[in-house]
Amino acid sequence: MNNIDTNNAIAVDANAAMAHGNAALDIDIDIDIDSENELVTTWREILIGDHKSWVLFAHDTCVVLPEPPPGGDLGEQAIRLLAEHGPVQIGSPSADFNVIHLDEAPGWCVTCHHPDVLTYVAPTDVTKGAGDLEVGLCGRSKRHMDGTELNITHIEDKRPVNI
Repeated sequence: MNNIDTNNAIAVDANAAMAHGNAALDIDIDIDIDSENELVTTWREILIGDHKSWVLFAHDTCVVLPEPPPGGDLGEQAIRLLAEHGPVQIGSPSADFNVIHLDEAPGWCVTCHHPDVLTYVAPTDVTKGAGDLEVGLCGRSKRHMDGTELNITHIEDKRPVNI
């Protein structure tokens, strides 16, 4: 499962980075390893497959990177994927979603047209007794914000360490 550390800060000028095509993104990371918060723990409980690396964004969208190449920059990979598949365009597959009711944590997971992009919706994000439509629209909105802002809050690197 994934942890979110609000003390982790990764600042990216996403528009400038994406304008450079395949050029490496300039990512500044300031990680406080001792600090974990509830959202990162929630993602660690939600995700199946302890071997999967993932990247968490500011509005609770998680990009799963099931088989990232060794030595690759997980943040850069996640930003590229979310920049392409995060923003919502009404009337396109990017606007579609499904709602998963979670057993492992309170709240829901909202899926989209890309199988490795998921958004967590906490009970406090919606009105009490919210139905799937409200939850799904909330998750879709959060994914859109993450797909346009591209602010990473946590990177969970599960790649094997070569000694």
